[in-house]
Amino acid sequence: MTKRYLGKVASVSSKFGQPHPPLPASLLGDGAKVIRLDARGA
Repeated sequence: MTKRYLGKVASVSSKFGQPHPPLPASLLGDGAKVIRLDARGA
């Protein structure tokens, strides 16, 4: 069953764009530090 879900995600994911787009600079303020995580979350 999990394979079915993963297959469906792969076929429709390109339609949705980025799940969490970058924050605008106006929200980060001065001296804010942005940390980017890789796909594994580390």
